[in-house]
Amino acid sequence: MRGRDGLNSQRKERDSRRLVRQCSLPMQLYTDWKRLHVGNPPTVLSPEHLEPISNNKRKPAGGLWTSTYHPHTGSSFIQFLKTRPVARGARFHCWLLRPLATARVATIDCYADLMRLGSRFGWHRATYSDDPPREVVHRLDFVALAPDGRAVHLTQRGCIGTSARSRRYHLGNWMVESTVWFRWVFAVVDDLGEREFH
Repeated sequence: MRGRDGLNSQRKERDSRRLVRQCSLPMQLYTDWKRLHVGNPPTVLSPEHLEPISNNKRKPAGGLWTSTYHPHTGSSFIQFLKTRPVARGARFHCWLLRPLATARVATIDCYADLMRLGSRFGWHRATYSDDPPREVVHRLDFVALAPDGRAVHLTQRGCIGTSARSRRYHLGNWMVESTVWFRWVFAVVDDLGEREFH
């Protein structure tokens, strides 16, 4: 006799396969995509500042992170930072980056896109020891994905569809529209200096 947990697990796997059939986006090429990077001001933002990627139970670490640029609000990431007390009223050192026309970007716009990438590149098992009983979840294996050369872009809609802790496969604390780049594929890098956004 199958237990309730076994039936729920089978139902989740079946729903995941159905979602993959419903929503799978191809790898995209971006020719004029303005991306905003925020960080501590080096003299020049260069390939040396692109750190090796590593898996983490909360969100991937390393790489170079950007978010879609908006002239008045900065980016979704800046708006997220402004909700934190330590960043209220802060000015942000920003760089505007334009990827090469040949830059390859895998887009996660829904849960099925996450499952599609996981099926191809595999999963990283993460355990939360502070959540009794010990919870084992599966994150996208970014270390395995990085040598492929493409970046991973999480859309605003994808943030909602992939962060649910109730799902076995999700992106954890990656909850803001943004892109993580594994290689230096930028045609233009403009240092905007310190900016204040509304």
